[in-house]
Amino acid sequence: RRDWMMFSYFRALPRDMEEAELKDGCTQIGAFLKVAVPAVRSGIIACVLFCVMFSWNDFLYPMFLTTLDYKPISVALLTAYGTKDVT
Repeated sequence: RRDWMMFSYFRALPRDMEEAELKDGCTQIGAFLKVAVPAVRSGIIACVLFCVMFSWNDFLYPMFLTTLDYKPISVALLTAYGTKDVT
């Protein structure tokens, strides 16, 4: 999901912007960080929001609708600590 979403954002960038930065003496990584990353900032934000949303949904379903034998490790760790205070 994330890969295809970011692929379309980077694919839409004009190649001339990075080439101009390379001609100014910047390295490949420097051109990527100075040109490409700020240009796709909205895509990065959207991708982060989708990742958080899908991770949260993947956590809530097993938290409430599965038995202890079939819970993933993230939910099992949370239930192992519990909510009771030990004094």
